[in-house]
Amino acid sequence: MSQQAVWAVEVLAARYAEVVRSLRPEEWTSPSRCAGWSVQDLVAHTGSNFHIVAEPNVAPMNPPPIAEDLQDLLVKQRRGWTAEQVAEEFEEYREPAVAALRAVQDEPLASSPLTMSDLGTYPLHTLADAFAFDLWCHLHIDLLAPTGPCSVQFRNRTMSCSGRESDGCSPACRRCASPCPQCSTGHWRCA
Repeated sequence: MSQQAVWAVEVLAARYAEVVRSLRPEEWTSPSRCAGWSVQDLVAHTGSNFHIVAEPNVAPMNPPPIAEDLQDLLVKQRRGWTAEQVAEEFEEYREPAVAALRAVQDEPLASSPLTMSDLGTYPLHTLADAFAFDLWCHLHIDLLAPTGPCSVQFRNRTMSCSGRESDGCSPACRRCASPCPQCSTGHWRCA
């Protein structure tokens, strides 16, 4: 799925960027569906991950051994930032991150091992799959209504968990959603 995942990352990241650009000041401070994280923290998480994929040398030198702890660290490092700074990092590194994910889809890099802390070791090309899943879940479950705090209009309709089939990413979204417990009930499926 990794080639499809790069496409899904590109589409989902662009939609996520539309949400980020549309956020009102009070929405930045609203709690997201991610426990303990505000909307600003959620955007900081995504932007920091884009930044690290685009520029791996900015990753923490001695990262925590647990992936969730690393994500919390990256968010905490940005807690003193303004919403504008968080949005700028997200937007500045969005396209370079997609380009980096696209670049590792071909050999010899594609099958190179990538160890992701306590999550395991995988072929490098599958990082795109992880990003597609992460973006889909954060956008459709943690950020957008009906489960998240934000409601955003796209093409004269509300972008939320309903209507994804017409958003153009349904094949990739179905695969992204399949490992997600909230999605496996059928309530969150694209089709």
